[in-house]
Amino acid sequence: MISIQSCVNEELQKRPFYLKMLLDGTLNTTAFASQIQPRIETLLYKKVSNNTIVACLARAKKTMKLPKTKQKIHSVQVKYPLIWTSFVNLDEDEKANIVEQLPTLNSYYENQSSLVVSYKETMNQKSIRAPGVDMVVAKSVCQISVEYHNQYHSETGLFYEIAKEFYWADINILDQSNNDRTVWLYIESKDINKALEVLRSKFVIIQDDF
Repeated sequence: MISIQSCVNEELQKRPFYLKMLLDGTLNTTAFASQIQPRIETLLYKKVSNNTIVACLARAKKTMKLPKTKQKIHSVQVKYPLIWTSFVNLDEDEKANIVEQLPTLNSYYENQSSLVVSYKETMNQKSIRAPGVDMVVAKSVCQISVEYHNQYHSETGLFYEIAKEFYWADINILDQSNNDRTVWLYIESKDINKALEVLRSKFVIIQDDF
């Protein structure tokens, strides 16, 4: 016979990120109980109260353990050298002025407050002038592209786990973008080796392209 407890345990096993939060004491059990309540009621063909699920989560915290298998990464790619410039409220002409001061470009990426460009010549950190701005600081950065393994494409919390490991390793993430299968991280070039070591030691890499 299927019990409420077994259903709750199954939901946690399918969501290792939430299980880790539960074991760490950082999970909002009331909110999580509401999230999985419809699924449990469907499995049991009956109504189940939120408080009952919260009680099951408390019991699961005492009995369950994280699976030994680490979160899997399918591939890692590094693109550098890049230049990172930070600015505020610059229009298109002002951005173009910054680009003109940079070495020969291969490509570039931008958002509202920063610009990342790929270039051919090696360039040390320097300052670049822009209209209306005293000085724009350019940093030598790299882009790390991390592709998740197929079975983890829709797993909530994978980017959080990577970002947390980078934080504890004192690696500053300048910017990031991600979808359900890949995350692109921009970090300073001086941290490349440290970042790759974090990915190697904290995650299982099925195929790497270093």
